[in-house]
Amino acid sequence: MIIPTESYRALYNQYVQSLEWLEFNGIDISKGRLRKYEAILKELSEYFESGNYDKLDNLYPQVLSSATEFQDIIRIFNGLKEFNFNSNPKLRATLKKAIYGPYYITDETHKNNSGRNYQFELVVCSYLNKPYLGLSFIPDSQSDAAAKFLNKTYLFECKRLHSKNQIEKNVKDAANQLTRRLKNKVGSNYRGIIAIDFSKVYNPDFQVLESGNDESLVNYIRQEVRNIIEQYHNIWQRIICKYNKKIIAVMIRISFMGISKNRNLMVTCSQWGVNPKNNIKDIEFMCLKKLTKVINAEK
Repeated sequence: MIIPTESYRALYNQYVQSLEWLEFNGIDISKGRLRKYEAILKELSEYFESGNYDKLDNLYPQVLSSATEFQDIIRIFNGLKEFNFNSNPKLRATLKKAIYGPYYITDETHKNNSGRNYQFELVVCSYLNKPYLGLSFIPDSQSDAAAKFLNKTYLFECKRLHSKNQIEKNVKDAANQLTRRLKNKVGSNYRGIIAIDFSKVYNPDFQVLESGNDESLVNYIRQEVRNIIEQYHNIWQRIICKYNKKIIAVMIRISFMGISKNRNLMVTCSQWGVNPKNNIKDIEFMCLKKLTKVINAEK
């Protein structure tokens, strides 16, 4: 993980570009939640530029709820802006659905979470588009996301968790979906991975982590990913070992807001970790390690 260092004004400008890109691709952002984030981010950048931090107290709950959201929209824009969504109907349809849901994630329930679920699929797609590192995104896959890496094609099914009680059901659903996708894939070059966003389970109250510096934030989130895998891996290992042999791993992501005290800056911290299926071949394990390293890499 690399801590972003852009000013809030730079983030605001990137977010506006992201909205313009969505509109260019035919997405009516006036109907969703994204314009709300634009106003919050503009206020945030103005407060920091003026040094008027007292007013942040009123904005703070909204910022905590929204900050990871506008960072994800920027990530989707930066990762996928080269694609013409008008000629990629699957991506365009996912984008259309991703903008909906309650303004603040704290108001999200299992009845209104589909927009952010689609947003997570696009976030995964954006992480997979790194051809300069040998990772080539496949925009027209029938799976939630797909990419080629080291002469293999990886199919992803993506799940966002809202409670730890959902782990087993979501992993089973994803394993069934991947089994159907892989059924018609002849040959040894296809693999399936389940991608799970643990952010809401890990930090349901959206608390901000304060740490002394960027390095301590990085070390903390890496350890937390390892802790989550250690705590829950038995659940998904029991499931994926029963399904298609080409399903080889579960990847998890957590994302939260942190404060780097030495820079007096609130930053978004995100990290991916991988838990390979038990007893996979060494060469498969090494490919997964390299894939995770590339997914976590930033330009």
